[in-house]
Amino acid sequence: KKFRVVVGGTDFDAGAQLLVNNIALELESSSASELVGRLVNSLVQAPGELTVQVRNSTGKISNTLKLSVVP
Repeated sequence: KKFRVVVGGTDFDAGAQLLVNNIALELESSSASELVGRLVNSLVQAPGELTVQVRNSTGKISNTLKLSVVP
C-alpha cells in the first residue's frame, strides 16, 4: 500500500522538506501552505508512533506532530 502525508501550514519555502522520524519524504506536491509526501513502507510496517515535522531550506523546523500507526 502507498500512504500519503498531507501537512498544512504557512510560510513553507521552495526547499521545504517533510520529515517523518527525521527522514525526508519524497514530495508529490508542495506550496507555501501545503506539503504532500509519500511514506516509505518501512515507516508503517509496525505499530507505533511517528513524528512529523517540516524543515524549511533555512533550517527552521516546525512544531512536531505525532502520527500513530495501528495494524
